Amino acid sequence: MGTQEKLFANEHEIALMIGIAVPTLQSWRSRGGGPPFCKAGSRVLYRIEAVLEWLKGREAYSTAGHPDQVREG
Repeated sequence: MGTQEKLFANEHEIALMIGIAVPTLQSWRSRGGGPPFCKAGSRVLYRIEAVLEWLKGREAYSTAGHPDQVREG
C-alpha cells in the first residue's frame, strides 16, 4: 500500500492483532460485545481505528470490582 495507512482488516488480522482466536471474535460478533465491524457483501471487515478505540474503552486498572470497570480520565 505504499505510504498509505491501512484502514480496514479482516477477522483473522484483528484476532491476531488483539491476541484472540478467530472463533472468539466470531462469537463476539454474533452475540455482541466485541469490536464494531462492517459488512461488505459477504466480507466482514473491521475498521482498525474503531478496534483500537474499542480496546481503549476496555482498559482496566484493577481486577477488583466489576470486570468491565474502566478508569475514567
